[in-house]
Amino acid sequence: MAQRPPELPSALTQRILAQSGARGATGLTKELQLRRWTLEDKLSWLLVAHGANGALDRAVRHKPGAGALHLCQRLLADHGARPNTAYDRQHGHARTTLVLATRAGHAAVVELLLDHAAGTNDVLRSALHVAVTAGRADLARLLLSRRAWPDYELSYALMRAIEGWDLEVVRALLEHSNDPVRESALATASSRGRLEVVRLLLDGGVPATARNHGPLISAAHSHAMPVMRLLLERGAQAAARDSQALVEAVARSAAPGAAWASPMEAVRLLLQHGAQASAQHSRALVDAAKVGHRDVAELLMQHGAQAAARSSQALVEAAKGGHRAMALLLLQNGAQADAQQSLALVEASRLPCDRQEMAALLLQHGAQAAARGSQALLEAVTRGDEQTAALLLQHQAEAAGQESLALVEAAKQGNATLVRLLLQHGACASDRQSQALVEAARRGDDDVVQALLDGGADASAQDSLALVEVCRHSGKLQIATLLLEGGAQATGYGSQPLVEACKRGEEQVALLLLDGGAAAGAYDNEALMDAARKGHLSLTRLLLDRGADASARGSKALLQAAKAGHADVVRLLVERGADPLAERGLGLVWAANCGSEQTVAVLLQHGAAACDEAGRALERAVQGGHVGLVRMLLQHDVKPTPHCLELVSKGGKGKGREVADLVRQHLAQQQQRGGGGGVATRGSSGKRKGGGEGGGGGGGGVAKKAKASGKGGKGSR
Repeated sequence: MAQRPPELPSALTQRILAQSGARGATGLTKELQLRRWTLEDKLSWLLVAHGANGALDRAVRHKPGAGALHLCQRLLADHGARPNTAYDRQHGHARTTLVLATRAGHAAVVELLLDHAAGTNDVLRSALHVAVTAGRADLARLLLSRRAWPDYELSYALMRAIEGWDLEVVRALLEHSNDPVRESALATASSRGRLEVVRLLLDGGVPATARNHGPLISAAHSHAMPVMRLLLERGAQAAARDSQALVEAVARSAAPGAAWASPMEAVRLLLQHGAQASAQHSRALVDAAKVGHRDVAELLMQHGAQAAARSSQALVEAAKGGHRAMALLLLQNGAQADAQQSLALVEASRLPCDRQEMAALLLQHGAQAAARGSQALLEAVTRGDEQTAALLLQHQAEAAGQESLALVEAAKQGNATLVRLLLQHGACASDRQSQALVEAARRGDDDVVQALLDGGADASAQDSLALVEVCRHSGKLQIATLLLEGGAQATGYGSQPLVEACKRGEEQVALLLLDGGAAAGAYDNEALMDAARKGHLSLTRLLLDRGADASARGSKALLQAAKAGHADVVRLLVERGADPLAERGLGLVWAANCGSEQTVAVLLQHGAAACDEAGRALERAVQGGHVGLVRMLLQHDVKPTPHCLELVSKGGKGKGREVADLVRQHLAQQQQRGGGGGVATRGSSGKRKGGGEGGGGGGGGVAKKAKASGKGGKGSR
């Protein structure tokens, strides 16, 4: 804050300052709001509260007639205030002194600031834009008179003035503009439909033909009828630039998302003034057909537009938009339905609705259903349109076109009616390596699979991929049976169908595949792993009976079953040769982790208590609060790990406390027996070491045992 001036001009202000004391500027402001004060008081207040420069910024914001000019004069002349011209990264130049004064509408203050060099070029430009937006022609003239303005800045200011409908501001800007700027302004005003501005510019000498008849084209693009009439009266040529104005008038209504009314009035006006409907290869007719303006199309063709121009592109656009009446009009006036290899028929087949009616119209006028590899048929089938597909097939569309791709699409949709229709008309079910059969099997559609097999599809194609897909996605026994009867090999992809069936738990399908020659131990017994992981007991037994190896891959099947807590499967695998101590007893750890007492019991019955990881299993049981598991493991003399003892020492609530008490009781009993309650640890070799801690009397409690972490126990001697 600036220093308080040494002499204050007002006795009232001096009294207020003395009374406000330590309250400073805030207290002073409140005091002044409660008293009547003069301009001198206001000046003193501004100086004290904000300093000279800040006082100037606030003085220019006062309403006209509130003494703003007097305050600014005093601040600039007597107190050395300097106008703010700094650029603010957040607000730009919006808070500079000159811009603030312009926004407040102080013409005299703006002139005063300009006399004191209050603005750089950027500040002047910002102030001019504020004046233009506010419609202050006097301020605009004042700012324009202070420097030479580049054309681009004047053009931008004119554009804003034209959009604001302020004729006086436009006049002020035109007084300082050259011919190129005025011509640009005429094009802008024409495109915005600002009739008065256009008249002002034309009266000021700007030719209507400026920029190669750009104003007329801009007005036609916006359908600004009054402006178009004025420009044509002043000499603009409707046929200029190959009748571009006519093209723009129609193209505007055909633009994506356009909500314009029919351009009929604009088109009629331009045609009356010499525009050529056939210009640019009847492009206006193409745009009219795109949006279905039938009356406009009729008018254009009456004035020479050719329906067959651009290879009947107008008909293609009408078909793409689903405009049947427009398509009929074009066909009656010479459009060729088979042009561009019957592209119009393809577009009609892609319509979201009314495909059959449009396709029938085009076929009646010569469109070829077999053109483009019967692409129209493929489009109809892709959309599931049975009626249109039947119509195209009746008109010689080739069902086997593009290697029976339409048949693949029909099978992918599961449309049995279309599949049979295409097969009846020559589609080959074995094309593309019987891909149609693969797609039907993936969907699990019995009827389509049966129809394709009856039509000659090869079930063994692509290494019996169809059988793999049905086992992977649906597991339907009926389809698998059909495929095997049709020649599919159960050993395809290395017996992959069996693996996929076991993942889904489809026992009947697995039995069918095994009877068909699938190897139960394929992919290193992957099927057995999947069956065990999902807990399918009967399926696991079936695979083992058919030759799967329970001990394969380090008895991984047992580990997977133990991890999921499938006790019956674990028991079966152990009986069939799986190692309960595999991976140093990892199965016991996983079973304890999931809290499966039955699985843990099975493993303990087969000697898992002696495995290296038994201590970890007890640790997981303690951590999970499984009281039954902890009791079972302790009964089999599984020794707690240091981490387990740490968990016990923390105790807890509920089951945690019960588990801790159980472990403490077991340790106490072991100590009473002579130090048998050792701590399970791991040496650097990973092998488990253990032993009693304490002397022959078995002393030492839980807390003392926890300190032995990472070291071998001291056995009693």
